[in-house]
Amino acid sequence: MSFVQLFQQSNTSCNHLRGNVIQCSIEHKRGNMVFLKTGLKNATVCFKSEIETQNASMLCVGIESVEFLGEPKVVLPKILHKISRRKLTWTSLTKVWRNSQNRIRGFILNSVNGGYAVAIAGHIAFLPRSLRIDKKIFHSQWRMFSILNMNPKIRNIVVKELVNKTNRARTFSEIRFGERIQKFKSKSMINTHKKQIKSMYR
Repeated sequence: MSFVQLFQQSNTSCNHLRGNVIQCSIEHKRGNMVFLKTGLKNATVCFKSEIETQNASMLCVGIESVEFLGEPKVVLPKILHKISRRKLTWTSLTKVWRNSQNRIRGFILNSVNGGYAVAIAGHIAFLPRSLRIDKKIFHSQWRMFSILNMNPKIRNIVVKELVNKTNRARTFSEIRFGERIQKFKSKSMINTHKKQIKSMYR
């Protein structure tokens, strides 16, 4: 969609333009500079490194903000791609949060005030200390979490740790194995003591 079409759909109101994406074309190139024709009064100037595809004739830019009696500030293609990818990740996390099977994979980064910082799907979430199940903390170890709350205004995510069945089965088998070793050691010690007592009375 061009800027003219977007401006007509917004009923000539600049407040509805923010956050939209418009199409633009490369007007001309001068050295390391690229002049983009966005439909505004003045051409948008950017570097070649700020454009993903150098040979493309049509590009997409975003409108960051609109000032009164001024032209809109334009978000360049590379930055726009990062913003859109971040928004898609947040949308997918929101779907997980609202789903009945609220489970997501992540790992603990470090300790913070009152809990831990957890990395999930490219975002940093907060795990309260009271909602931690495993007492032993191994950083960068994959765990299962459940999303408790999401605040899109401040990009805040609160999670709790879920019980991992594989880890539970592993720890249970390790406990049983340890018990067997202790029994074997105690039997061997009793046998050695018996042999020592027999050797003394000979």
